[in-house]
Amino acid sequence: MNIEARRLRRSGKLRREAENCLAIAVREPQPDMAALLIDEAVRLAMRARELGGEANDA
Repeated sequence: MNIEARRLRRSGKLRREAENCLAIAVREPQPDMAALLIDEAVRLAMRARELGGEANDA
């Protein structure tokens, strides 16, 4: 697997993790914990975008 393929694969994994964080956050009864999960989702999504470029815009 070449470097670009690894980057895109990692980007996809990070994007899925961000989606998971958001899914948990919307069901979280504690606002503080929900905020932490949303912050983590944003961080993961930003890193996924850095790695994957335009592939994650869809």
